[in-house]
Amino acid sequence: MKSSVQKRPHIEVPPGTVGTARVDRRTRGLLPRLRPGDVAVIDHLDLDRGTAQALVDAGVVAVVDAAAVISGRYPNLGPQTLAAAGVVIVDGIGASGLAGIARDFGENVG
Repeated sequence: MKSSVQKRPHIEVPPGTVGTARVDRRTRGLLPRLRPGDVAVIDHLDLDRGTAQALVDAGVVAVVDAAAVISGRYPNLGPQTLAAAGVVIVDGIGASGLAGIARDFGENVG
């Protein structure tokens, strides 16, 4: 007798951080749309602690920022908050990088 249940092939997940990319220039506009495991793609110069904590609370696994998370203009604790929570940080991808991610993943950039 043959089983009607088919076995799925074992899929090897590559190392690294994986999540659904959610894109918005304004972090405030993105926060309500984030789900645990998402990658937040933003354009936020000098990421502050409050915003970083909101991203952590939303459960993001990574933050990709078109701008610099630390410009050096003043001390800010946002990046430290993300790092302490184990969130991967990639910054300085620029406006074209942000637009490319939005284009490739079908997101509207606000």
